[in-house]
Amino acid sequence: MAGNRPAAAADHCTDAQGRTVAAGPRVWDGILDQRAPGPCTRRFPPHATPRIAAGGPLADDVLACRLRPVARAAAAGVYGVWRPSRAELRRLERIFPTGVCDYSKTGR
Repeated sequence: MAGNRPAAAADHCTDAQGRTVAAGPRVWDGILDQRAPGPCTRRFPPHATPRIAAGGPLADDVLACRLRPVARAAAAGVYGVWRPSRAELRRLERIFPTGVCDYSKTGR
């Protein structure tokens, strides 16, 4: 298939005026791999999602996971710099009574 791909069908990013900023096979490096960020990744870095804020991967390929208690997740620092107060922790435990996803146990 790669031999039939048109030359114009390449990864790229454009500015607000539609001008190509960068194009080629490595422009989005650093998002789903451990490489240094490519030019498009540097210009347009990914932003957090609720999944990422909860310690999950950017890739949306984890469909099931082991659960862990909310308090253990908070103590492990998976929520970044945010440290829930006791009241916030109790509220989260009511919202997620069976626990939250332990992304460290997904085989990644």
